[in-house]
Amino acid sequence: ADLAARRELVFLVLRLDSTGLGTAGLTILGELLRGECSLIELYLDLADNGIQSDLREFAQCLAQCLYLAELSLGFQNNQIWGNLEELGNGIARCSQLRVLQLQCSGNSIAGDLRGFGSGI
Repeated sequence: ADLAARRELVFLVLRLDSTGLGTAGLTILGELLRGECSLIELYLDLADNGIQSDLREFAQCLAQCLYLAELSLGFQNNQIWGNLEELGNGIARCSQLRVLQLQCSGNSIAGDLRGFGSGI
């Protein structure tokens, strides 16, 4: 389904934990969210999917969700690395965001998250 073409879509919950989505699947999912989508609430559970990324490309796609008010991202037990600065920058572009829940346990996130925090 082309989510970007469905402008009336305002609430999306995707439970894709342990599906084998992988890094390529995350890129495709990000591209589906890109554009002028009217999402207000987005809940993604992507735990245990073998995602190997610093989330840079996904964050750029997420930044296009201009109306996003609530965001929950679950990336537990993947291979996410870096200091998540790009993710913080992408989230910061969601100017309507009021609620953020980020679950990243079980990854190799480096540093003390100052990069992520500086973005937000």
